[in-house]
Amino acid sequence: KEALKLEETKELLRHENLSTTSELYGGLSLEAKRRASERLVQYVKQAAQLESIKLEKSIPVTENVQ
Repeated sequence: KEALKLEETKELLRHENLSTTSELYGGLSLEAKRRASERLVQYVKQAAQLESIKLEKSIPVTENVQ
């Protein structure tokens, strides 16, 4: 897997300044960055699944509409 770049991490975490992201994550070891990246990916996947479930429940299903 390709590690997230600092700029991408900034955008995903919605930090206003790159310096905030850099201070928090710039000095981490590669392994720590990978773990943080994996947690972020899992969070995004779970959020997407929940959103998908909400959408499925809110859209009425019709049969054979012509």
